[in-house]
Amino acid sequence: MAGRQILIDGYNVIGADAVLSGLQRESLEAARDALIKSVAGSPRFLGDAVTIVFDGAQVPGFSSNQRFGHVTATFSNAGASADDVIKARAQAARDPATIVVVTNDGDIRDYCRGLGCAITGSENLLEQLTAPKKLLRARRMAEAPDDGVAEPARLSTVRKGNPKRLPKRQRNQREYRF
Repeated sequence: MAGRQILIDGYNVIGADAVLSGLQRESLEAARDALIKSVAGSPRFLGDAVTIVFDGAQVPGFSSNQRFGHVTATFSNAGASADDVIKARAQAARDPATIVVVTNDGDIRDYCRGLGCAITGSENLLEQLTAPKKLLRARRMAEAPDDGVAEPARLSTVRKGNPKRLPKRQRNQREYRF
């Protein structure tokens, strides 16, 4: 689905991740840079207009809008919050169905959902950004040399059916996937 506009509540996503939160305690700038680089480096967003919105217009070293490839970092103006910027951009969109809003903030989620935007949580975005790392880690574990110790036989606890398909109750409640 090319041509999406993705609006990310920057500090909300940073607060949802342990590593980014740790960076934020040391340096807010380092946490912002790490988030921006993660999103800009993700192939999932190629062809999309990605905007990461942060609170505060007076951030040293940044103008109100800065581009990093296909990702734009935007800071709210004085007297406005990132929430206000996200809501205004969602409302101003010609086709809200092409907008994906990433936040855990209930007020933003309800407002943008009412406009017809797709909504997803910060954890969902983070999970998808780190998916290649998880795959690499799993591949390394699979390629680890065998120490010759055999695992004892166990009963299978693997469910039958399509492992990628959620149970019926969860299919209607699942998060937006990029």
